[in-house]
Amino acid sequence: MIYFAGNEYSNGQKGIELSLKGSAVCTVQEFVPCPDCTLTDFEDAPQRFATASSFYGVELIFVVKNFCDGAKLSLGLVNYFTLLVLIVGMALINHHLKQQEIKMDEDEQTAQDYSIVISNPPSDATDPDEWKRFFDTNFGSGVHVTCCTVGNDNHHLVRALVRRREILLKLKWALPPGASLDVSALDVVAMALGPERSMVDELKALVFPDVVELINQLRKVNDSIHKLSTVDFPVTRVYVTFETEAAQRKVLDLLSVGGKAIKRKDVMKVEDERHLFRSKVVLNIKEADEPSTVRWHDLSDKFWDKFFKMLMTTYACACSMALVAFIIKLCRNKSATFAAYAIAFFNTVFPEFANVSYESHASEGRRETSLYVKIAAFRWFNTAIIVYWITPFTSTLSSGSDNILDGVFEIFLAEIIYCNLFKLLDPMGIVNRHYLAPRALSQEEMNSYMRGEEWHLAERYTSMTKLVFFTFWYCSIYPGGFFLCALALFLNYFSDRFNLMRTWMQAPKLGPHISSFSRRYFFIMAISAMALASSYSWAGFPYDNLCEKDTVEGHDDDNLDDDVFMNYVGTWDAVLADGSGSVEVTVSEGDTSYKFCQQSLYWYGKGFNFPAIPFWQTEGEEWMTEEQEHLTTFYGWTSFGLVVLVCIWILRRAIPTLFYRANYEVCGKDQGIPFSSVVSISSYVPQVKSSIFPYPLLAVNTEDVDEELYEWKDPEKPYSYYDITRDASQVLKDHMMPEEEIQSLFSRIKHWSPPPLQGPRG
Repeated sequence: MIYFAGNEYSNGQKGIELSLKGSAVCTVQEFVPCPDCTLTDFEDAPQRFATASSFYGVELIFVVKNFCDGAKLSLGLVNYFTLLVLIVGMALINHHLKQQEIKMDEDEQTAQDYSIVISNPPSDATDPDEWKRFFDTNFGSGVHVTCCTVGNDNHHLVRALVRRREILLKLKWALPPGASLDVSALDVVAMALGPERSMVDELKALVFPDVVELINQLRKVNDSIHKLSTVDFPVTRVYVTFETEAAQRKVLDLLSVGGKAIKRKDVMKVEDERHLFRSKVVLNIKEADEPSTVRWHDLSDKFWDKFFKMLMTTYACACSMALVAFIIKLCRNKSATFAAYAIAFFNTVFPEFANVSYESHASEGRRETSLYVKIAAFRWFNTAIIVYWITPFTSTLSSGSDNILDGVFEIFLAEIIYCNLFKLLDPMGIVNRHYLAPRALSQEEMNSYMRGEEWHLAERYTSMTKLVFFTFWYCSIYPGGFFLCALALFLNYFSDRFNLMRTWMQAPKLGPHISSFSRRYFFIMAISAMALASSYSWAGFPYDNLCEKDTVEGHDDDNLDDDVFMNYVGTWDAVLADGSGSVEVTVSEGDTSYKFCQQSLYWYGKGFNFPAIPFWQTEGEEWMTEEQEHLTTFYGWTSFGLVVLVCIWILRRAIPTLFYRANYEVCGKDQGIPFSSVVSISSYVPQVKSSIFPYPLLAVNTEDVDEELYEWKDPEKPYSYYDITRDASQVLKDHMMPEEEIQSLFSRIKHWSPPPLQGPRG
């Protein structure tokens, strides 16, 4: 910053706004002769191209030349040292976060510490007692199963029952208090209200369902439940909770054989044949997620179904990125400020679009990780890369609303002001709490408006990472971004803390998925992006696409160009190509003339050149100074090395788990506390969230579940109120379907008392 703001670089950057002081803005710019240049060479920046007519009628061409030498070796070394400091700092942060994760895991005992999940159980293994016998008798002393949940592939039935419950609740809100919700009574209501509906009412009901439309939907849902009740639902997941952490770790260690052996059903990879379920099944097990994060309705989706859904959502995100890039380019044509606030707006809106996703994930943690990847990719592209691509290369060092550095500052300003202000104002929360809630027709409806705004950890993580990525991307030409980034993160922390305590709803215990993913991949990718962007930034100086002409024709003085001597000497009123006016240009004998040469190695010639090193300069069109060549050489090869290391790191993390034996890695120490002795413990109770119910709806017979195993408790209603298996019994009673068969449609859970030595729960 000191060098850029000093006299040596750009005469103290006089006339530049304070926000751009210390950046790479070059104020020493002049129009110089460029006889061989054409407007096509500078069509993306016509304000840098001007023409005049000589005394002999010859067209004279002038182009803006930047006389600022920013690629000094000493300056680049400071930036390179910053890169090294960040690498060390992020390595320390990574280590610290990992240690904190272990410490927090040891400080609080949860069901995850005692549980495993089996993702390939036999389709007919529905009896929890069979699973208990398998583990208790085949894995030695000290292994005792306390809870077992067998999950069925009944997500269509569960979704239909949840939909039915939501329709009934909306009818309860819409009908007079005390009105019967029996099907026959509702049919009478529909017959009475039906003739009174106009065509406008019917069209309106398609968007905002009225009572008649809700009753029609209820009929369809009941028919769907009847049809689904005839389907046999296979087992898809089994959650087993042991009494001790030692038992869980022992089973995980003995049954971790790697994805390749499981896919091939290679029983030889299992060291003890007693560890084969039913003497033939190689179980695919891993540590279970937290109970509140399990997405029970997504557990049964097949691999290719998940892959196709993920492919479609990724394609939709890519299309949205292209559309937003086009819109931002239009905004950029108006002004950098307009574009900056458009970027901030889309960064705020896109998470809501990404959240409307049809992807299937076994847990909320994995879903949040998927959201993290999509939102991060969008925000990184939208905030940093789009601006770089849509801004002309030759406008990099200029100041003004059409240039890149002004846009960088405006984006920082929008992130500091707009994003935090929007979060603190919480407009939708205000509408829900102060307008809709007081007008609710029931206590339940009012409670639904008072729950607070749903938020996602993935969105908050990417809000931080996009600022860091944006700062790293432009740090070589806008080093002041580090201070603006620190200010933005500081304000983000306090605004998020306020919202977390005051306006946001409680989030599920997601576990370390996003934190671990961010540590493993974001940090190294951000550092690599900094090295990559910086190497190309140093190679691009002086960002004017001009090189001195090499040859002289017809003169003894090798420093004198023939065209300049014959036609260009004098003072000319040159007309700017963008039509904005004219400029006075003076050329003296001995001045140098220039020619066009592409200085951007991003798209040098006809392709992308990597790494950014002097080797790619075309003979006769070299623009780099000697210091610049030294700087770009070691910076370019550093970026190459980091990219290679990132690829190796990703492959190293993926290949062992997929193809070879996966050794279970213990996280933290065994606390020696039995599962049944933890007061705040919970277990794996199948449940589905609803947008209008304050608590999840239970997809299991609540009579079989110990109330202490739930992770939540409604102070007003019993757990049976949320039991949708009772809805199934009510709908199917006219089919004379036995209650035992109805319960077989749902997942099963069973809880056993701990061994005598473990003691009771306390």
